[in-house]
Amino acid sequence: MIVYFQSIGISQDLLNSVTMNNELNPYKIFYKSQTLNLFVNKKKGQKFLSAYKRIDSILKNFSSKNNIKKSKFCESYEKDLYDKTGDIRTKINKLNLNENFDEALNYICELTPVINFFFDNVTVNIDDKFKKGNRLALLNFTKKTLNQLCDFSKFKENYE
Repeated sequence: MIVYFQSIGISQDLLNSVTMNNELNPYKIFYKSQTLNLFVNKKKGQKFLSAYKRIDSILKNFSSKNNIKKSKFCESYEKDLYDKTGDIRTKINKLNLNENFDEALNYICELTPVINFFFDNVTVNIDDKFKKGNRLALLNFTKKTLNQLCDFSKFKENYE
């Protein structure tokens, strides 16, 4: 099956990203991987992946069960990212991803500018351990929301 998907232009990393939870249904894998392949080869998909990589790189060694303390956000960009991520999470949870995967991908694109504004205006790795932990928890919340669709961190190819 993998050889067939690769013969029609779907890369191994793309397949790995959509086969979460040991998904073995060829139709679902084909639908998601084909939809994702179209997405990552569009400008909005490339911009999204770039923003996602910013989150993923800062969370590489992060393993915490910290809860987000929304009342302790110091920057409006933190609140904006939290609110938009929550909104996107709600929209995704209402979808059947086996039938509306493309719609979900469009939703997550709404986060691209919010993620970029956050990183352009907020320093995550700071001396204040509480603020740093809260910001890392916020980014982890965002990453987990995005990874409901597929594991974008498994992308090895550069689609830009």
